[in-house]
Amino acid sequence: MKKIILPAILILMASFKAGAQEAHPLFKLNSISAHFKLIDPGVQQISFEEINSLAKDPSSLTVLDLPGYYSGVYNFSIQSADGILFESPQGKTTGKNFFYSTRFDLYASFNIYNKKKSEYNKNREVRLGIFYQPFQYQQSNHIRTDTITQDSFLYHYAYYEAYTPLLGIQGSYLFGTNPDHWISAYAGVGFGFGISFHPQVAETYGTMNAKVFYDSLQTPVYPQYNFSVLANTQNVYAGKSSILLEAKIPVGIDFKISKALFIFIEGNAVISKQIYLSENVSYNNALHFDGALGVQMKF
Repeated sequence: MKKIILPAILILMASFKAGAQEAHPLFKLNSISAHFKLIDPGVQQISFEEINSLAKDPSSLTVLDLPGYYSGVYNFSIQSADGILFESPQGKTTGKNFFYSTRFDLYASFNIYNKKKSEYNKNREVRLGIFYQPFQYQQSNHIRTDTITQDSFLYHYAYYEAYTPLLGIQGSYLFGTNPDHWISAYAGVGFGFGISFHPQVAETYGTMNAKVFYDSLQTPVYPQYNFSVLANTQNVYAGKSSILLEAKIPVGIDFKISKALFIFIEGNAVISKQIYLSENVSYNNALHFDGALGVQMKF
């Protein structure tokens, strides 16, 4: 009887051990982190015809005689004693400020179970999260100068912009040095997928007069310019939806503050493409870099 019971107990123990091993989930939550990024918002110069097609109703934009204008990047700000008299629409239309080039990420990180070692690999992790990006941007700027007299000029401008906030998901596979040390490093590969919401197309056009004042004594403060806005019109229309695809290589350094609290800095090399499905067009944002500062809570 003992000879029968002992092997039965051993088989039961082996089965229990195997069952316990199988009970380990493949992924275990390791940490939660929040990232604040400074990014390239994807500003691209495109033609008026292209930006017009990104409006939900392309016929809504004002038709101007643009062939007489120069196309390029023209950003300027004119100030008077009372403050800013005029600011180029790249800032005025979108409310450009510090958040213009930012992005906010929230991640959950998971360690991967290693069946051979019967433990979770703390040097490898899968990071999944969501992001909010205030701006993804295309623009078409045009300007023309008419000489009235030797010291008086007219500046005609026409600025068109397509911009949208983005909300999306993203993920990374990371490998790094020992995270238990006070300073550790990591690198990996990642992806991002975003969807636009409340896209807009804006037009700002008008005319300014500029007068030049000279001083016969050639003092350093001269010549001086006096600007006045003769006409300025701004309209904002609904835009067409788009998606954003990203491939990235993240590299970062963790700094251990306490057993559970870490801060980190991270850089990403990113290639992205914004796709307007309804128009069957896309805009590539060439290789660019962003930087992040964040806090991480480990479990």
